[in-house]
Amino acid sequence: MAGAEPTFHPGGGPGVLLLHDLAGTPQPFAELSAACSDAGFAVEVPLLPGHGTSIEDLEGMVWEDWAGAAQLALDELASRSGPVVVGGIAMGATLACWVAAAHPAVVGVIAINPRAIPVPKEATDTLNAMLNDGVTVVPPLQRDVSDRTARVLAYDSVPVSTLISMFSALDSMAEHWDDLTCPMLIINSARDHRVSPANADWLAQHAGGPVERLVLERSFHEATVDVEHDKVNDASVSFIKKVTAGA
Repeated sequence: MAGAEPTFHPGGGPGVLLLHDLAGTPQPFAELSAACSDAGFAVEVPLLPGHGTSIEDLEGMVWEDWAGAAQLALDELASRSGPVVVGGIAMGATLACWVAAAHPAVVGVIAINPRAIPVPKEATDTLNAMLNDGVTVVPPLQRDVSDRTARVLAYDSVPVSTLISMFSALDSMAEHWDDLTCPMLIINSARDHRVSPANADWLAQHAGGPVERLVLERSFHEATVDVEHDKVNDASVSFIKKVTAGA
């Protein structure tokens, strides 16, 4: 998938790890990562396992594969930077919370249109029934962006098995939200058609540390490339500067 390769900005100051969505790539983080690099931060945007090639490569992947890749990226970044902030969009935001809850050295989290609410058992049962019936991929997904000129590199569908794994991880996170005590910036689109904005409210209520909010009134799910992406960039850079100062 052209342009899906990881984005890397040396920087040398505080570290910023950005994690993309399920079935996505680092490409939607191009402007945010550049803004962070311009601000003097060391930035890492890894391509998660199974992504950026063909959807068949994603079918065998589970949450532990992505969490392990995020952990390795964090360790590598921390070895060459100052204090680290972890951010992500949708599933990537969940991964960011997962990593931060397990590593007190992370000084902040940026969650963009996060997935956080535990999924009802009925939804997982439906997905398992689909697998039993031989349905391995959900129907193609439309791009959820209000700016129709925006470019988003991602698969157009998601393997059923990966959704089941992600939903299971959301259930597991229920035991760890109180461990997430570092400051958090939650950015959510008021009209997200992919991930309900209720997830952002839920996360704000359950996170164990201080929370800042930014609601985007004109953007859809792909907020980092949508019409208010400058707001996302400015709020993120400001937050990173604040939480890394003196850390």
